[in-house]
Amino acid sequence: MGKENMKNTSKTNQFKTSHIILVILVIILIIPALLSLPAFTPWLDFSNSGEIGSFIGGVTAPFINGLAALLVFLAFKAQIKANEQLEATNAIQNEANQSLKDQEQARNITKQLSYLQDFNDEFLEVVSEMQKYELYYKVDTQKDSYAYKESRIQLKKMMYFIAEIDLTISEIEKYQGDKSFLYKKLFYLFEIKFAPVFKELQMKISIHEELSKDFDEELLIGFSYIKKFKGYFSNSNKYD
Repeated sequence: MGKENMKNTSKTNQFKTSHIILVILVIILIIPALLSLPAFTPWLDFSNSGEIGSFIGGVTAPFINGLAALLVFLAFKAQIKANEQLEATNAIQNEANQSLKDQEQARNITKQLSYLQDFNDEFLEVVSEMQKYELYYKVDTQKDSYAYKESRIQLKKMMYFIAEIDLTISEIEKYQGDKSFLYKKLFYLFEIKFAPVFKELQMKISIHEELSKDFDEELLIGFSYIKKFKGYFSNSNKYD
């Protein structure tokens, strides 16, 4: 129906334009000839008004100029209409592209959530190992010892888990669609799986502000991310 209406409108516009041009042409062709003929009354008699070429040129010039002005107007009108149609088409295309982008983002976030959900035994093992080596996260620890090296391995694994959580948060923040459902899935996943374990780790490796200079910088960064997660997940209805 929409395409048929557009076609009908286009035909109507062409019909009106062609008729206007035809009328102007008829006027240009007929009026000068009529004016050059002897008239019934003296005040309409233009037969002796100078050379016929100059006379007809003088008479037809306004009509020709009018036709030219009309054509220019129609050209501008057609350009404006074309621009409007182009803008409407671009808006529809942009909306379609954004919709596809949102769908792709939603799929990626869902995959990431499933990936986080699969973290279980390895995550708990890493936290357990970090607690075992709690004394080796201080800067004055013997760096050649096996325990120190092992503690750094476990710390890097913990930073990997933290990075995956932060990546999921970033993807949800960038998502242009409805964030509520995706955020709640991550919220409850974090509250059930990660938050209790992070809390246990923080209690075991207690870092007070005045003692922060005594601990490994990477460990402090990890704990700052855990603090950030607590703030981010403070409300399950953040995006409702």
